[in-house]
Amino acid sequence: MEYPIELPNTEYFSYRNIYTGSVGDFRYRIEPVDSQLKVYTYAIYCYEAAETIATYEAALDDDGIEKIRVWLTEQCHLFQTQQDG
Repeated sequence: MEYPIELPNTEYFSYRNIYTGSVGDFRYRIEPVDSQLKVYTYAIYCYEAAETIATYEAALDDDGIEKIRVWLTEQCHLFQTQQDG
C-alpha cells in the first residue's frame, strides 16, 4: 500500500513555520531549527500528549525535504505494518 506524504517547500520552512500531517493514526511534525528540519513521529494523540516514536533531522533545503518525505513514507509503512499485525 502506498502512503502519499506531501510536504511544503523550502520557503514555507524558511519562515520558521511548523508543519504537521497524518496518515490514519500515524502522525508527524516537522519544525525548522537553525538550518535543519527536525521531524518527530507519533501516534493517535496530539504532539504535546503523545510519546515520540522516532526522530529524524535533515538540512533545510530541497534535498533535505525530499529525504524527509522518503523517511516519513518508510516510517508510515512500518507503523501501518505493526498496526495490522
